[in-house]
Amino acid sequence: MNSAISYITLPVENFEAQLEFYQQGFQFPLKDCFRPSKAGQSPYAFFDLDAITLALYPRTALAADAGIDDWPNTPLGVTLSHNVESRQKVDQLLARLVSFGARITRPAETVSWGGYRGYLTDPEGVLWEIVWSPSRHPEP
Repeated sequence: MNSAISYITLPVENFEAQLEFYQQGFQFPLKDCFRPSKAGQSPYAFFDLDAITLALYPRTALAADAGIDDWPNTPLGVTLSHNVESRQKVDQLLARLVSFGARITRPAETVSWGGYRGYLTDPEGVLWEIVWSPSRHPEP
């Protein structure tokens, strides 16, 4: 049995704004995107992040798909992390994401274990850690 997580689906309120944030801000490669041409269809977007696919799906449509009355319009109770290759890339990505509507919750700083990180929320409140880890990407 494969014990890997393969998809993370984010329920979104404003599909087009969130699509732009993840596609243009993070510059995640878009694997598939559907923008409905008629009423009753829901848009979706899939980003290929190697072993995991990040999906965007309208909040109300996801609730209906899951068989629940409504999906709470609140930020997730998890933190997603995005590892980059250097300290400089942390700063660059944080700045770029702010230009796409992110809100910095903790500026980038060196942390006790030797890494460098900052926190932000996407335009709908999903918490992200943008981090450089020396164990994952050693300095030259």
